[in-house]
Amino acid sequence: MILKSNEKRKKEVEDENFRLEVEKVKKRVENLEKRLTKRKGLS
Repeated sequence: MILKSNEKRKKEVEDENFRLEVEKVKKRVENLEKRLTKRKGLS
């Protein structure tokens, strides 16, 4: 099951639009993590 998922992921990342969307989400998550750790006083 994991191997099938990994294969699907490889094909999706090959699609430029999908890859760009993944990068946008990644940046949002990183920014949110920074904000949350600052709020909790962890950084």
